[in-house]
This record gives sequence, structure tokens and C-alpha cells, in this order.
Amino acid sequence: MNNVLRHTIQTVRDAGKATMGLYGKKIKVAFKEHDAIVTEADNCSDDILHRGLARYGWPILSEESIGDNARFASEYVWIIDPLDGTKSFVEGVDDFSVMVGLVRFGKPMLGIVYQPAAEKLYYAVKDGGAFLETGGEKKKLAVSVVAKGNDIRMVASRNHFTDDVQAFVDILHISVMTRVGSNGIKIGLIAEGGFDLFFNPTNRLGEWDICAPQVILEESGGKVTGVKGETLVYNKKVPTNPYGLLASNGLVHNEAIRTLRQLSKT
Repeated sequence: MNNVLRHTIQTVRDAGKATMGLYGKKIKVAFKEHDAIVTEADNCSDDILHRGLARYGWPILSEESIGDNARFASEYVWIIDPLDGTKSFVEGVDDFSVMVGLVRFGKPMLGIVYQPAAEKLYYAVKDGGAFLETGGEKKKLAVSVVAKGNDIRMVASRNHFTDDVQAFVDILHISVMTRVGSNGIKIGLIAEGGFDLFFNPTNRLGEWDICAPQVILEESGGKVTGVKGETLVYNKKVPTNPYGLLASNGLVHNEAIRTLRQLSKT
């Protein structure tokens, strides 16, 4: 798996480099379901990832190209988001990423999240630890030891900050919060130990929105579930996550679930 990781990191870097070649320029933008957008940068990255991952012969499930039914019979499946945080990319904000995950029998085994504008590379292999490479240095990742609700440092969506999220912040009296575009970067910040919690109650997240960063956070000591604690399963017939997303340092996870359950009753 280490050889797979090394080769895939290079492919992800290549895709990130291509997106940066279009960053800040006038590019074509199209609309998808639920007002999501796709650009030529998404498609360019998708093409590079497909060509680079083809060497392994495993099916690919991508946000931009669902693929065929071969993935249901495969032990391994790639799950990729060629450009996570497309709205940030279009608006000239650097919190977008390229994300590649690999699942085995529906469980994440490898994850790579690359923020090309900041040259930050997060990666992990199951049971091998999680790492961040940036500025020519490599460090092993570990989550924080924050354990109480009012000490939580929260990372939230820059573009999808709902009333539910604000109510959660109010109940726990959270005073430290930042808002970020890419889910991969949000979860990467928790893996670094700088933040403790992120949640998104929507049922519209795709498997590609969560797969790669999940293994990175779990290998850093954190936890990823649905908002009620549900186990996330990948490579489903309908590749969306109906449970929402809760990602944390693990220590505040149960308190977050209790708070979200309380909110669902109001």
C-alpha cells in the first residue's frame, strides 16, 4: 500500500498543479443539481486523476463521473473529489482541495487531501498514521485533547452555515470558530489539532466529500460518523451520505451527538 500511496500522491499533486493553472482566471462555470457548480478546473483535475489511477485497474467513483457498475464487484474502489470547494475556487479563495480516497469492501483504507494554493498535503493509510507535508517539512498528525463543550474550537462551512449550526454553537457556548470551504481542509485542521469539531447536518453530501479525510482524521486519533453516530459506508448504489457528517477529535464526539439530538427535538 505504501507504493500505491507514493504514486497516488504524485497524481494528486499533478491534478492540484493543473487547477492552479486555472486559478484566478476567467473559466467556464456550469450548474449541477441543488445549485452546485462545476468548472473546467474540476473536469481537468478529474481527467488527470482518472489517467493516473488507471494503472491499478480499480474502478473510480468521482463526483464528476459516477462510473459504471463494475465498482460493486470490486474489492477496491477509488472515491475522488477532483476539486472540493469549487465555490471557493471560483471566488478566488484558497481553501479548495483535491481529494482521493481508496476503500476496501466499503471501508476507507487510504486518503489524500491536497490544498495546492497553500501547498499543504495531508495523507494517511489505515494503521499507518496520518501526516502533513508543507513548507518542505513532514509531521505526524495528532488531534487535540480538548474534552469539554465550551472549550471546543469549531470549524464550520464557509458557504453553508445554517441556523442549525448557529444553534449548536449557542448551546455549547463555542467562542472559537473559523469557516472554511473544502471539507477535506476542515477535517485536516482537526487532524492537525488546531480545531476540535466539524459537523454538517445535510443529507446531500457525496461519498467523495468524506472518504479521503475520514481515514486521515481517524489515523490522527479522531472520529468520523453521521450526526447521530452512524457508521459511514462507502461504494453504495446511491453514493450519498444520508446521515450528515460529524468529525471530531473523538473526545467531544459524544457530547456533540447529544447536543445534535437535543436540537433535533426543538
